[in-house]
Amino acid sequence: MIYEKAIWPKDVYEIIVLHTHKEQRIELSESLKELLNTEKTDVQTVNTIIKSIHRYDVLPSTDVPVLICWFGGLAAVLLENLSEKVIGQICHEVLCNYLDISPQLNQQNRVLK
Repeated sequence: MIYEKAIWPKDVYEIIVLHTHKEQRIELSESLKELLNTEKTDVQTVNTIIKSIHRYDVLPSTDVPVLICWFGGLAAVLLENLSEKVIGQICHEVLCNYLDISPQLNQQNRVLK
């Protein structure tokens, strides 16, 4: 995920997301819900992806604020059928949820899959 400016604290180079609840409750934005509906992506797929997000790494080799979100297992397979826009928005909203910031006010500029 490429941002115009870093939305994470300045001296942070990795963000470890700990899932401490059986069901991870993240309120998806209306724009993401519409996007999922448009691309006919089911809730179970989104939940599987959200549960698999454990880590974001800051790409240190550039002055451009870039975060890498890692996937493996079933989520990695499911992501192959989704657009960069959907994947990026899911990753972005999970990150914003953990940082307790607004996903609408801190949008990413671009996503690469």
